[in-house]
Amino acid sequence: MTNKTKTPVNLWESLLIIAFLAITLFLSIAKYDSDARIPVIAAIILLSLLAVKKGFTWAEIQHSIVETIKESLPALIILMIIGLLIASWIASGTVPTMIFYGLKILSPKIFLAAGFVLCSIISTAIGSSWTTVGTIGIVFVAIGQSMGIPLPVTAGAVISGAYVGDKISPVSDTTNVAAAAANVNLFVHIRHMLKTTWIAYSITLIAFLALSMKYQATVDYEKISEITNAINNSFTISPILLLPPALLIYLSIKKKPAIPTLIFGTALGCVLAVIYQHTGVKELFSALCGGYVATTQNGFVNELLSRGGIDSMMWTVSLIFCTMSFGGVARASGMLKSLSDAVLKISQKASSIVASSVLTGVAFNFLLSDQYLSVILTGNMYRDIYKEKRIKLENLSRASEDGGTVTSCLVPWNTCGAFCMGVLGISPFVYLPYAFFNILTVVVAVALAKTRASSITYYDDAKEK
Repeated sequence: MTNKTKTPVNLWESLLIIAFLAITLFLSIAKYDSDARIPVIAAIILLSLLAVKKGFTWAEIQHSIVETIKESLPALIILMIIGLLIASWIASGTVPTMIFYGLKILSPKIFLAAGFVLCSIISTAIGSSWTTVGTIGIVFVAIGQSMGIPLPVTAGAVISGAYVGDKISPVSDTTNVAAAAANVNLFVHIRHMLKTTWIAYSITLIAFLALSMKYQATVDYEKISEITNAINNSFTISPILLLPPALLIYLSIKKKPAIPTLIFGTALGCVLAVIYQHTGVKELFSALCGGYVATTQNGFVNELLSRGGIDSMMWTVSLIFCTMSFGGVARASGMLKSLSDAVLKISQKASSIVASSVLTGVAFNFLLSDQYLSVILTGNMYRDIYKEKRIKLENLSRASEDGGTVTSCLVPWNTCGAFCMGVLGISPFVYLPYAFFNILTVVVAVALAKTRASSITYYDDAKEK
């Protein structure tokens, strides 16, 4: 028996698959108020059938799916641990303490700007947007809701700040991955990114200062007083309860691995829950599994503090499994190569190449549904053409972050977007208009590339390559 000739999925077939996925996702999310899993599974089936018809075996497809899912396993583990961490920090009184002090200290006049700046500082220090969103992020969202500021606006400030560090922190996974994918020195990569980052950061800060002034008039101080009283009456409030986030920041600065760091933060939260809140072991285990359930006399506080637990993350985990599986089929079938070849054909000038690199990162976030795949594949796709055109590779590593890193959280079916949606309780499409830093980074990167104001750097001679 002769082996059937393999024919990779061509460009038009790839575009039809993308169109099918986009339409079904839109209908599922926007029209039927459902989620992304069924459309993604349908796209997996359709693309797999097409790949088999074109000569690929199911064994090859399955192997690619498994290998692609393996790449996301550390992220899935982190996701589940953060569910534990959130529950333990609420049970310990850590999150209630941060909300209590935040409502006492933060002025509505600068609240959104302060939230953006603080989240950017923390995310840069610890190198994790997920940890920032899942800890201080939920605190700022809770405080913002307490002040009467719309949830999408506060979530936009949190997301913007969290992804500053994800983009430029030397301890961030994506920062290191982008540098490695483009074969660039880490600190050369970071310095080059500052050319686009500082512009987007400055405009974002001004925007949130303006929004803070707008919403301060709507703050209900009586409601804030009711919330702080409810928290104070139901939890022991103490500066000592700020030890878990302090430990998290310290271990991250020391460049300790993310998973052990999060476990230590969770364990400390559990100890403090028993000591300070007199939480029973059975009650604590229940919170860690199913989420903490607040029982204060204030319904709004109960809603804010009833969250977390490993079960709360399982929907997100299942979505990530689905989306990574689609990425695996796209790899095995040749769909990705067809798309990349098409992109490279229309990118010849240096300005167009850099701009295309940025937009490819954005497109991969929608197509592959994973931040790491977006950053890595953008680097892999464009490395040779950058060398051929004598464009220094730090331009490529910057472009892959300008497009791939910061837009991942804006896609509901992306691993990052799914995580943020699960933690903050709001769809990325809802907070997207207020994720100023994320949007502006792409706009600034493309605009500067096209006008050559980005100071695109070139190799002086072949030896530098």
